[in-house]
Amino acid sequence: MTFDTFRQAIARAEELKTMPNINTTGQGEPLIHPEIEKFVAYCGKKNIPHGMTTNASLLTEEKSSSLLDAGLKKLNISVSDLESTYEDVYALGWENTFKNILNFVRLNNGRAALTINIVSHEYNFDKIEKMKDFWRGHGIAEFLVFNQTNRGGACKHGNFFLNNDKYFDEAEAILGEAKLSGMCSAPFDYLFLGWNGNYYICCNDYRKTTVLGNVFEYGIEEIDVLKRATMAKGIQACVDCNVDPVNRIREKLFEIEHGISSKKDLDRAVRGLVTHYSTLPDELNDPDWKSPHRIGVDNNLIDIKNLD
Repeated sequence: MTFDTFRQAIARAEELKTMPNINTTGQGEPLIHPEIEKFVAYCGKKNIPHGMTTNASLLTEEKSSSLLDAGLKKLNISVSDLESTYEDVYALGWENTFKNILNFVRLNNGRAALTINIVSHEYNFDKIEKMKDFWRGHGIAEFLVFNQTNRGGACKHGNFFLNNDKYFDEAEAILGEAKLSGMCSAPFDYLFLGWNGNYYICCNDYRKTTVLGNVFEYGIEEIDVLKRATMAKGIQACVDCNVDPVNRIREKLFEIEHGISSKKDLDRAVRGLVTHYSTLPDELNDPDWKSPHRIGVDNNLIDIKNLD
């Protein structure tokens, strides 16, 4: 991302009534960028808290010092395993990453909020609390634990619902009973802007299949309107995504069929969605929302210039 594009993205954020959190994250390692400190310092001068997510493999002592001196206010470190298992999953050296994290803790001295991101997956289900205790022992007490996603179908995790038309009616009925519309909130929870200034539906469109416009042409509120209209007609990334509420419930129904989940697991998933949507604006739980999953998919639904 060029600095001009970053500056324009910040300008778009400043057009909103409430300044959102600004994070360099999503589909790459921000510490690869040769001007990352310049981005951080720009936000600092405008008193806009700037954070980032890193795997810490490049977070050397020198880099930690320069980021903190530039005014970094938040750092999330993705490290979902320890020692040899970490190396198997990440294909990175554990000792280097561990040393870098400890150096950041030592240099930080409270200047930036520090969180360990833990992605829950098949190799670490039973180790989450152990990992938290490990990091608490090294001065880190904040954690963000979330489930592994299939990135709009780009990452294959053996989801049953993919390329399968079963359980649509059942899932929608279950959501209806819970007074949930089935509209996915992810595109509105987070704005995803690519390195070239293109807006995408959300960070789960890992293959960047649907370009909604560019930050130099459209404001964020305009993009939200385009998102809703595009989602209503169908996007392949949404159809294939295991974050989508309809697909979440369908997957549980498939798991029950295959004997690997129970009705209690299904009820727990529904309660999780109810809790999530209760914290969101009413328009993100629109009772008139119609699922696009079986309508057909067309990635050129909105008449806007494609800047891919």
